[in-house]
Amino acid sequence: VVKKNIELCKFTSQTQTFLLDAAAYLRMTSEKFDVVILDPPYHKNLCVSALELLGNAVNEDAVVICETQSDEELPENVGCFIIDRVYSYSSIKLTVYRVDN
Repeated sequence: VVKKNIELCKFTSQTQTFLLDAAAYLRMTSEKFDVVILDPPYHKNLCVSALELLGNAVNEDAVVICETQSDEELPENVGCFIIDRVYSYSSIKLTVYRVDN
């Protein structure tokens, strides 16, 4: 589904997709990202764990978007990140983090 959406949006040459555990990938990569979208299983505190691992894998102006259920609370600061905005949509919430410069 993800690859098909990338093709439909004509972003094939600008994106990469990986089918593996995100934590394992973050531990092994030397890549630096500008945009990261986290949509882990809800109520498992996985956004916080991923944010902690992302500190060395993002550029200084990166944006990280965490999807959670609307009743989940994420901390204001995690590692080098700080909440920039929060969007609520019915039963889900998008929390946007930026690097705290």
